[in-house]
Amino acid sequence: MIIQVVRLNYIVAYSPVSDEIYDRMKSQARFTLQAIIMPFCISILLFYIVAYFHSDIFSMLNALPGAVILSGSVIVVMKLLFYTKLERSELHKFSSLLLGIFCLLIGETLYFHQQYFLQISIPYPSVADVPYLLASLFFSYFLFLCIFSLTNRKGLNPLPIILVSSLAIFPIYLILSSAYNFGINESSELEFIVNSLYYAFDALMLVPALVILLSLKKKDPFIFHWIFITVALILLVIGDVGYTYFSIISESLLQEFEWLWSIIYALCYLFLGIGIYWFDRIKNTLQDKKINLFLEKDEMDRMKNSSKNELIGDTQSEYSEHIIGFESFVDKLEDFLERSKQIKILFYDKYWLSDEKVSVILDEIQQRANVTQIQVNILLPISQISFKSFVSYTNNRNILVSFFDRTFSSDSLVFIFEEKYVAILDKKPASEFVDNNTVFYGLITNKDTIVWSHITTFEKIWLLEKAVNM
Repeated sequence: MIIQVVRLNYIVAYSPVSDEIYDRMKSQARFTLQAIIMPFCISILLFYIVAYFHSDIFSMLNALPGAVILSGSVIVVMKLLFYTKLERSELHKFSSLLLGIFCLLIGETLYFHQQYFLQISIPYPSVADVPYLLASLFFSYFLFLCIFSLTNRKGLNPLPIILVSSLAIFPIYLILSSAYNFGINESSELEFIVNSLYYAFDALMLVPALVILLSLKKKDPFIFHWIFITVALILLVIGDVGYTYFSIISESLLQEFEWLWSIIYALCYLFLGIGIYWFDRIKNTLQDKKINLFLEKDEMDRMKNSSKNELIGDTQSEYSEHIIGFESFVDKLEDFLERSKQIKILFYDKYWLSDEKVSVILDEIQQRANVTQIQVNILLPISQISFKSFVSYTNNRNILVSFFDRTFSSDSLVFIFEEKYVAILDKKPASEFVDNNTVFYGLITNKDTIVWSHITTFEKIWLLEKAVNM
């Protein structure tokens, strides 16, 4: 699907719900730093310090920490795939990254096997380079996919891209240097080809990784995994360039400093694993699997009262009104639109985007946002129609738009007013075969259990999309 480029606002107006979620994630971030990242980093450094001073024992074990860390990373990946489970859009986003991690594990295992069991001091180039290069290919594709997505959704300042692109000159220089060595018969044809492939992929990874890293908000826990992943891939580039460059100079030099590049590779694998682990923690914290369960139950409850107009309670206490008919619903909605200064709107279905009456409501909200201080957050399914319809909204700082690419078990249109009232519009065909006879039924209520359930759902979807799309 080709989607035109649209610049979107991605500032979130925080609510007590999102504040609670953020506090929980910050607490988990501190735990991850203290219980996982710091101990593993210290362990890696201690291992290679000992290996440096006892090279006679550890010289053939340089790849061991990397293989162990990648094994743990693959376990986290398996949990994400088969227990936590990825949505279709998430799988599309991260599949190449996950495949790259599997390839790294295969490559690191083969390298360790050749070095320790076959007693090959520097197994380069070797069969291990095939999965290593495949991993670099998958990572390059993943990073460019992220750059295109980031450009489509948020727009990117071209200046950082231009500045960062200049760094790709160094891997290109190394390709020429490798070609020169091959030309004067100081390296084999295989070594020249392998070196050139590494440098080409390194250039392809370095530029987008740096652009993404520079565009991230570093203190937001819902993008911490992106920081770890991009830093890991930058470390991978540094490790590849250093390892292969030393191999060009001489094998003895590479053998002497292999421990240094092994530290960089081990940290790269650790950060990749932490990135996947953190995304898994986000999905578990937001409990996205429970969103559809809530939506199904909530819609069933509304369906029971969809056959009649009914007002329960009064405006002084608990208020719930079931409404039949689109016009009747819109008439009631107008009162809330006029007096509300904070509005959240959630489109669960693309149907509402093509409805003229909904467009009129949105136009009124947009006009109000231009002349008064109101805050409007809009969540809607991504499509050609949604991008085209919301281009004009993106220039208004009072209207924040986010798109989701996941399926929910609801087709409702939800309005939340100042976190006090919720208005929900549903549709059902009067006949299974005649769509023109669609019946609209709505609910407007200030009942806390319903209002806060929908606020929580809105915030979770918003934060999930931020975690996937930065």
